[in-house]
Amino acid sequence: MRMLRPLRLVSLLLFAFGFLLASAWGQSSPSSPTGSSGAPMHGVAANSPAASSPSPWFLWEGWQAEDNRNGQAYLWNTSLGYRINRHFTLLAGVPYYDFQLSSGGAGGLGDAYLGLQMRSQLPGLRLTSTLTGTAPTGDRAAGLSSGRATVDFNNRFNHSFGRFVPFVDLGIANTITNESYFVRPVTTYGWVGNLEAGGEFYLTHQLGLGAAGYKILPAGSQNVYNRAGTTPVTNPLMPTAAASQSGGSSLDRDQGYGAWLDYNPIPWLLLEVSFSHSQHYGLNTVSFTTGYNLLALFHHSQ
Repeated sequence: MRMLRPLRLVSLLLFAFGFLLASAWGQSSPSSPTGSSGAPMHGVAANSPAASSPSPWFLWEGWQAEDNRNGQAYLWNTSLGYRINRHFTLLAGVPYYDFQLSSGGAGGLGDAYLGLQMRSQLPGLRLTSTLTGTAPTGDRAAGLSSGRATVDFNNRFNHSFGRFVPFVDLGIANTITNESYFVRPVTTYGWVGNLEAGGEFYLTHQLGLGAAGYKILPAGSQNVYNRAGTTPVTNPLMPTAAASQSGGSSLDRDQGYGAWLDYNPIPWLLLEVSFSHSQHYGLNTVSFTTGYNLLALFHHSQ
């Protein structure tokens, strides 16, 4: 059974690349470096959902597949959004997880979320602030929810220097919600601060190469729930083979770095390949992410 998992990952990647080539064929208009997003991506586009949508409504479908020594993980993230104006956007959605870990598999719907994104132009800086709340709709026994409502407030600052766009993320939340580096095989509950700093260099208007470092700083008591399901297994983010753990701030502290290559051939389609390293857990992860605005796709095909 273990041999089938890499084949599953490869087949999904080939399907996604085929979709990309088929979609991009015959397209001639370049897209902006800060094009649409909504998938869990790294670069400047990560906090600019559906900016180029032909209508204020968008339906974003994000898909992420990854592989590390813990096994494979897959994340589907479907979100419906409405762009109120050029400053405010509403988002609502629910993720679906599929874990194929070395000691077992689990999956299901995660916590539904509702978010408000605010974009503004400061002197010499662009600021994107996102306030997201979740409801405990996921299965707590499977580790897909903490069983409690959560809130996340994240702020991204960036500025363009020609083709190079550095950025800094600062956030506070009562759960670790950032999935951009790797899909964590645990759900957490407890106050944390997060910091990410890096930059992206645009080789063309459609192709970007980036790198960044991140740090997660928990404060106070923390609770960690194993996403491997009800059967206890050992994974790099759990100190013992248990379905859940409670402890101090060292329980889910993390830091690391990553690099990525993203491709935005048309405004409503994004593709990214990335590598990340978690220093605290010694975990190397290779990820592939794609996302597309289904409403723009249907509009384009008419």
